[in-house]
Amino acid sequence: MMRIDLISHTAEEVVLRVSGDVNGPEVAVLEEEGERWLAQAARLVLDLTWVQSINVDGMALLYRWDRQGAPVERRQLNPGLQGFLKGFFRSWDEEQPAPGRG
Repeated sequence: MMRIDLISHTAEEVVLRVSGDVNGPEVAVLEEEGERWLAQAARLVLDLTWVQSINVDGMALLYRWDRQGAPVERRQLNPGLQGFLKGFFRSWDEEQPAPGRG
C-alpha cells in the first residue's frame, strides 16, 4: 500500500511525501498525482524517505520523468533504496541530504 501526502504547495514547488510500496496500481496513482501537480507548479519534489519498495513499473515512471527532463526532484531517498536506484538515474549521481538533514 502506498500513501501520498502533500507537504507543501507554492507556484514554484510542490512537495509530496511518498510512503509504503510503489508497485501495482499505486504506480498509476503516483503518475496521475505527479502529473496533476506538475501542471500546477514549476517543480515537483518527491520525498521518498518512507518508500519501502518500488517495482519495475515504479522505476520506469521515475526513469521516464528523469529522461524527459521533467522538473521532478527527489529528496530524502530511503537509504536502503538509494544505492539500488542511483545507478538508474543520471540526475541522481550527486549525494542527497540524509533523512532529517535537508
